[in-house]
Amino acid sequence: MQEKQSITVTASVYLSSAITLGFKNLRRKGGKFEHRPRRPKVQLRHWRSILLAAFCTVRRLMSTVAVRMFTFISSVCTEYLCWCIYCTGESAGANLAAAVALKLRDDEFQPAVKMQVLITPVVQGLDLRLPSMMQNQNAPILRSEEVAMANAMYLEGHTSKVEAFLNNDHVSPAVKQMKVPYIDVSQLPSKYLVGYERPSVETGNETMWNELKHKLLNPYFSPLLAQHLDGLPLTYIFTSEFDPVRDHGFLYANRLQNSAVKVEHVHSDVGIHGFLFFYDSCPQADKSFQEMTKFIAVNLYKY
Repeated sequence: MQEKQSITVTASVYLSSAITLGFKNLRRKGGKFEHRPRRPKVQLRHWRSILLAAFCTVRRLMSTVAVRMFTFISSVCTEYLCWCIYCTGESAGANLAAAVALKLRDDEFQPAVKMQVLITPVVQGLDLRLPSMMQNQNAPILRSEEVAMANAMYLEGHTSKVEAFLNNDHVSPAVKQMKVPYIDVSQLPSKYLVGYERPSVETGNETMWNELKHKLLNPYFSPLLAQHLDGLPLTYIFTSEFDPVRDHGFLYANRLQNSAVKVEHVHSDVGIHGFLFFYDSCPQADKSFQEMTKFIAVNLYKY
């Protein structure tokens, strides 16, 4: 009897970030990037708000589309096909990639996702006063205020309460005083805690919290808060030093490792948010990009 042959097919969904405007405000000098003091003539904040509104709508659709797409892949698999599926994304796209991997694990989806590649991921919306948010408030590409705007647009559909999000007033005092599900910054590298003032746990808007808690605590919005992370695939996380969401990646890597998930966490000491987009003009970014793609190529068929 003739032995059956199998064909290996690799399927990947790359989910990009919400904000790309602002690149024109950067220029290279001596191999490093500087943020230009001037703004474009167009009101950049206005256009970013439009982009955020559009993205938040698309994200709601994509979270369903991505899962249904994988379900379709499963339905057309035959005994002759071997699928290697992995999820990858950058920034808010990494949030969606992590959520899709988590959802497919919960649904016991087959074939199982082999890998998730999370580039400068956003994995929670509870604490917007992490050390990285405070230390990189006016970082190039992405400012702390824009992180709060993105959360506000997705959760409420408007940005009228951005200040409340920035001050963590969208979370009730009772929740802030909990270690779980609240965020434990003591798990971050000690150097990030030098000079860091922990936000007050006595303040918070109970009404706002009660309206948003079902979204904020949803693990498909905040993968970091999932009840358990065991059973997730091999994970590659890339973080940048000068990035408001830097600490998200550190905290998620730590939780994954404590859940016996294989994790490769790569951190750039010179990177900013969106750092890998500069692979064609910045040697450091190119090196990081090459290392990431090599990791994917080497490990995709191992597990």
